[in-house]
Amino acid sequence: MNNYSLIQSFLDYCQLKKQYARYTLENYERDLVRLNAYALSCKLDLLSFDKLACRDFIAVEYDFQQSNKTLCRRISAYRTCWDFFQIQNLVAKNPWRQIRLPKVTQVLPKIIPTKKMISFLDNISVSTPLGFRNRVVCECLYGLGLRVSELVSLELSQINFMTGECRVIGKRDKERIAIMGDITIGILKRYVDDFRGASNKTDSKTLILSNKGLPITVRSIQRIVKKCSLEQGIDPPLTPHVLRHCYASDLYKGGADISIIKELLGHEHVSTTEIYTHVAMDELKETITLAHPHG
Repeated sequence: MNNYSLIQSFLDYCQLKKQYARYTLENYERDLVRLNAYALSCKLDLLSFDKLACRDFIAVEYDFQQSNKTLCRRISAYRTCWDFFQIQNLVAKNPWRQIRLPKVTQVLPKIIPTKKMISFLDNISVSTPLGFRNRVVCECLYGLGLRVSELVSLELSQINFMTGECRVIGKRDKERIAIMGDITIGILKRYVDDFRGASNKTDSKTLILSNKGLPITVRSIQRIVKKCSLEQGIDPPLTPHVLRHCYASDLYKGGADISIIKELLGHEHVSTTEIYTHVAMDELKETITLAHPHG
């Protein structure tokens, strides 16, 4: 079996057996293609990789000035792939498990103050159907804490305006319930009743549509948030994930338990969610520095 067949077998396993998200599969494929290009340049078979070959590859990646965060992601992908090779009895050991992950400095997520976020949402122009659509995009990211991938796939049938609940399909098809506040319900309901598909008849089931009445793309969502930011003079512009970060941070500052925030965000482990406690503490320190006489 050649390298390409090995990679495809692993990707099929991840998709069909493990049901990994599409974006995870795309990252795995990209990282493995990069490793395979190196293997071909060295006339190596993937199954022949040992600890030394793995270290040589990492050294080359350092020469290309790849960040520690990127290298951690790639090594993790290779570990998972070689675990599959072991399951298939193609290799005896996983050499990537012998490679230490580079140290990654924890970078706190960027957030903006609550008042500034509310001002940003309220000042998005809603004078046209597309403008109102853009307001809904930002509202879903901040008001529901959705990942951009979750928003593009969100269907009308997943929203219950009566109960204020939204059924979200997250990573690995894991379901969770997002709670909609009154403001979010009002904005989404008006969009569905008055604006969605106003200029184009559509059979699409997704909530957010493009100007052609088709399901919107991840890239379009990113462009919308950037456009709305720059129109209000916010530079560097906001990103969809910043709005999700602000959702979580504001929940924590409002007194929500970290375990509840974990469920609302769809995190696997509470350690992932705990980063927002550090964000809140940093903001508290900044407030004291600016406001207190001894700051």
